[in-house]
Amino acid sequence: MDASLVVTNPTGMRQVERQVGQRYGRWRVAANPTSLASAASAGARLLDRLTALGITYVSDTASMRARSGPAVFECYPYTTLVGVEEFGYDDERPRYKRLAPSVPPAVARQRRAEAFDELVRRVRTRPLDPPLDLDGDPRTRALAEPSVLHGPTHKHREDLLDGVLCAWTAAFWERHGDRRVQVLGGDDGSPSDPRDTAGRLPALVAPAREAQRPAR
Repeated sequence: MDASLVVTNPTGMRQVERQVGQRYGRWRVAANPTSLASAASAGARLLDRLTALGITYVSDTASMRARSGPAVFECYPYTTLVGVEEFGYDDERPRYKRLAPSVPPAVARQRRAEAFDELVRRVRTRPLDPPLDLDGDPRTRALAEPSVLHGPTHKHREDLLDGVLCAWTAAFWERHGDRRVQVLGGDDGSPSDPRDTAGRLPALVAPAREAQRPAR
């Protein structure tokens, strides 16, 4: 899920959000702050609903692989895109979301559309392990069509692609485990926020190059 699922800090930002900036900032990736005082609580409410339906929250590789049914975890499309080398974003994240404020809006919309189409091209053509097939469903197959500049239409396509990337992150984590994934906020000696009343740790699953891991 691309959402803040477990939030225990009263104010400020979670440790996982700090670690996103610390480890992925070189690629111009950062995370919005979330706290108990912020209005962004939809992810936590969603987790409560999923838990009531019997879906388990996982925040480490061992519990992910030991699950006996559906499980959910928090991830972030940008860390996946810059953390998986095969996508080829070696210098910075693709700018397929927000409009660049430094250029006129018409130019910014065109550049955003081009970045989105290039990202879809890479998803479709790069040799990924496990494979990522956009053609298996007509809705995701349509992402290969040239982007339009209409804002709400672009946002719908962006959200659909982000959902695909989150689902693929789950497959990537299961395939490669800790060898190519790190759990921010996890038990690697880095600071972490308190667990919630259900014993769940605020954590974010992020594919990682060696340069994006903490110094050992």
